[in-house]
Amino acid sequence: SVSSTLQAMVSYIAVTWNLEQSMQTCNERKRSGAIDYWSTGVAFFVGSIDSSAPEGGYLLHSLGVEQC
Repeated sequence: SVSSTLQAMVSYIAVTWNLEQSMQTCNERKRSGAIDYWSTGVAFFVGSIDSSAPEGGYLLHSLGVEQC
């Protein structure tokens, strides 16, 4: 459905935006800000994978499974 497609797109953009911001902030020599952006991006993606969950995980991972 359109709703789940938009959820997947927004979630993916949130991950990539945070990782990009981390790289830019790191290049500006602002280490603590870069770490915060990186941690947030990783949490949105990796933290959402739960292989023990019957539905396959949460957030971006489960939206990807649902779309495929």
